[in-house]
Amino acid sequence: MYQQAFLQNYNPPRTIECALSKAINASLQHNRTYSPNIDQNIKTQFKNRWSSELIKIGNLFQQQRDLNFYYKQVIKLQQIMNDNFYNILMHPDPVYENGFRISHSQKSISVYLKHLWCLGSQEGGRGFTIIPDPPCCPIDGRMQRITGAHYNRRWTQMNQINEIRDVLNQFQNLANRKGLSIAMWECQLF
Repeated sequence: MYQQAFLQNYNPPRTIECALSKAINASLQHNRTYSPNIDQNIKTQFKNRWSSELIKIGNLFQQQRDLNFYYKQVIKLQQIMNDNFYNILMHPDPVYENGFRISHSQKSISVYLKHLWCLGSQEGGRGFTIIPDPPCCPIDGRMQRITGAHYNRRWTQMNQINEIRDVLNQFQNLANRKGLSIAMWECQLF
């Protein structure tokens, strides 16, 4: 029920393409990223590579995975994107560290996995790869407001895996109190 409501609001066409677009856009929406005056073709290459990496990561979650596996994927995506695009990720605001930050990685992976999980919950999966409950959920300002969780700094500025661990541990504790997986807990809140 909650998964279908999520899809109705955030992926009405119920497609992987929409899931990828939503995952990337959610990561960029409030999260300053690019150097000034970046050519649109370069941005397109950046997003295409990001999409292809998310697809690979999504395939890894066809079997149940734990948070440690998720953290490894977050770090790996950050490294791949920085290895290939660091030169276009130099934001002039000193509050933001340059590069593809942990915040970009965690948000895009978490949102994409949420879409895959919800798409797979449809009757018969409708041709989508069914993944079990993801071991994570997106970390952002909305979740902080809803849960009252403590972030050491804004989610957009997070660039250390320990920051992600700390927040997800808080979320996991809240989910455990409700007897839910972290994915279902977040889906019900959202």
